[in-house]
Amino acid sequence: MPCCNAGGMLQAALLSIVKQTYPDIEIIFVDNNSTDRSVEIAEEIAKSSNRFVRITRCPTQGATHARNWGYRFAKGEFIQWMDADDTIDPDKIARQVAALEQDPTNDIAYGNWTAQRIGSDNLRSVKRYELCQIDDQVHRTLAGIWYPHHLYLLRRSAAQQLQELRAWCPGRQCGTDVEYSAFAALLGLKFLYVPGAHVTYNMWSSAQISESTSYRERVATLEAIYLRLRQFGTDQTNIKLTERHKILLDQNWKIWRMPPRSAVLIKVGPQDYKLRHEVAGTEIGLKPREAAIVKALIAQSLELASAHCALLLTMQNVAEFGNDPVSVIEFLQRLQTEGFLISI
Repeated sequence: MPCCNAGGMLQAALLSIVKQTYPDIEIIFVDNNSTDRSVEIAEEIAKSSNRFVRITRCPTQGATHARNWGYRFAKGEFIQWMDADDTIDPDKIARQVAALEQDPTNDIAYGNWTAQRIGSDNLRSVKRYELCQIDDQVHRTLAGIWYPHHLYLLRRSAAQQLQELRAWCPGRQCGTDVEYSAFAALLGLKFLYVPGAHVTYNMWSSAQISESTSYRERVATLEAIYLRLRQFGTDQTNIKLTERHKILLDQNWKIWRMPPRSAVLIKVGPQDYKLRHEVAGTEIGLKPREAAIVKALIAQSLELASAHCALLLTMQNVAEFGNDPVSVIEFLQRLQTEGFLISI
C-alpha cells in the first residue's frame, strides 16, 4: 500500500485489510513522503493489530515507485495491491485465494466493485459493477474496460513476471493500472472471476491523480502506454493476437471532434444513409449502425479519443452500438480518413 497524504481515508483502507477473514496476511505500508498524519495512523493500527505490518519509506515520489519499492519486501504466495484510500470487503482475499488454490490454471482473480464518490458535504453516490468471467482479457484491457487494481489478487509467480516487465512503469503519473492489467493480459496470464469478492474504489479529493489530471494529459499518457504495449505485443509469443486485438493496439490517440454544422446525415432508403461534408461536398454511404454513431457524435458534441468515444457509445445501451467497441473505432477511423472528424 503506497501512501502519500491519504488523510481521513487511510484508517478505513488499512482496517479493511486488518479485518480480512483470511488469516495469514502481511501488510507492507509504503510512505511516499506524506506530510499529514498518515504514518502515525499506520503505526497506531500496526500496534493495535495482530497482523504483521511493515512500515517503510520510498523517498522517490510517485505511486509506481512506491509499489515497486514495497514489492521487494513481499514474502507471500499471493499479492494484493492496495491504494491508501480504497477498501476491500472482509472476505475478499479469502474468497480469491480459495478460488485460485482450487484451480491452479488461473493466475489472477477478480470480482465485483463499487465506485463511490464522496462530496465535500460527505454525501455519497455509488455505482456497483457486477462483472462476469471474461476469457479474452486482451480485448477487455485494450478496449479500455477498466477495473481498479485492488480488485485483483495475483499469484506471486504472476506478479513476479509483471515486475520483471516493469509493468508498474517507474515515474508513470496516470494510467498505471491500465498498463499493468494490459501487460498481464498480453503475457497470457489467466484471469478468474470470483463471485462475492468485492472492493470499493473511492473518489474523494480533487488532489487524486484521477481528478487532477487533465483529459489531454491522460490521453497523451495512454498514447505512450499503448506504444509500449504495441512493442511488447509485437515481440511476445505467449498468445496469438487477433486482428481485433491489433486494431485496439494500433489505434491513434488523437482527440477528435465533428465540427458543428460540418456534415449532414441524409436517409436515402429503409436501411441506407449518406453523410455529406458541407464544405468539401464529399459523401459517403452509411448503414443504420454507422448512422446511429454519427447522430450521437452530432447530438453530443463529443471531443474524445476514439477508444473513449467507442466506450461511451457502447455503454449507452443503444441497440445499434451493441457491445463492440472495435467496430466503432474502425468506423471512427473511417470518418477521420474521410475528413469528417478533425483532431483538436
